[in-house]
Amino acid sequence: MTKEEIFERLKKGYEFKDDDGTRYRVTSDLVVSGKAKIYYVDVISNQMSQPTSAAIKMGKNQGIVIRNMEKLKLRGYTEDEIMAIMAHELGHLFSENQQVERISNERALDEEIDSDTFAVEKCGIRPEVLESALRKDYNFKMRQAESKKVPAEKVAKYKAEMEKRIANAKRLQQEIQR
Repeated sequence: MTKEEIFERLKKGYEFKDDDGTRYRVTSDLVVSGKAKIYYVDVISNQMSQPTSAAIKMGKNQGIVIRNMEKLKLRGYTEDEIMAIMAHELGHLFSENQQVERISNERALDEEIDSDTFAVEKCGIRPEVLESALRKDYNFKMRQAESKKVPAEKVAKYKAEMEKRIANAKRLQQEIQR
């Protein structure tokens, strides 16, 4: 079955499992905005290895945003910060700059910055809220890296990425203040 066919079968309340056994539930009706179609899907089994959020393209102009609300709240994100995170994920799905499918699954800094910019410019997220969410993510991951003995090169790469993303949020804030 194609991603498009799977997307067409989704509906609010539908539950499914991934290959790792994580359970999910579609928690929204189909959201349509212009050509964009999206479902919000929540993690309903607490797999600590799962990210707090993710976006999956399900064909042209459609996708799902996966969110782990339990983890987001445990990490102390405010409702506004959670909205910023969700808007960032929408950037991965619908930003004009991210419509070409990448070959690599490795995080691309330009796509992360583009999604942050999308959240502010297209979704109306305040840059200071985005910056606050980025800082919380950074602080959490630095504590986690320390306790799990993450290799220094991986930590350095993440630090450099977050410094650039936070600088972008500050740039967006300055643009709005002008």
